[in-house]
Amino acid sequence: MSLSGEVIWGDPKIKAGCTQPSARAGHSLNLIGRRILVFGGCGESSQSGEPEFKSDCHILELSGQEAAWKQPRVTGDGPSGRWKHSCVTLPSRDGKVLLYGGCDSSARFGDVWYLDLGSEPYKWRLMDVKDDEASVPCPRAEHTATLVEGRYMYVIGGYGGRMRNKSYRNDVFVLN
Repeated sequence: MSLSGEVIWGDPKIKAGCTQPSARAGHSLNLIGRRILVFGGCGESSQSGEPEFKSDCHILELSGQEAAWKQPRVTGDGPSGRWKHSCVTLPSRDGKVLLYGGCDSSARFGDVWYLDLGSEPYKWRLMDVKDDEASVPCPRAEHTATLVEGRYMYVIGGYGGRMRNKSYRNDVFVLN
């Protein structure tokens, strides 16, 4: 992308016959090599029209002239359906991501999940994070996260808390 000239939105060429993800908001999008991972989000149930919190993964393969959607096989007890979470890409040859937090209609989450995209089936794993009350973020959603120096995930702000102690946050946490 060049920022010195005209900047134009365009429609990428998507291979015909691919099943793309359902409409959603609050999902995560991660670039892993020449693949884009879409996880979770909230959409509308096709049967009831009610909000539906997603826990599915989709990959947009960016090879050649056409991109192609696919839904990979994923094993392990993965994160529950959620939106407004964060997900960072870890430096690796095959692709790995860390997912943190988010919410559904009844709860905010403070869990950390690891997804290895090395080979199918991809595998989710719940991280065993040391729980030191003073340095653990409260469950939250709508926060931001970024990876620093390839090994530190910084989480900043969001909306979180338990029960009546929920509020907008301006705190900073780091997971190493």
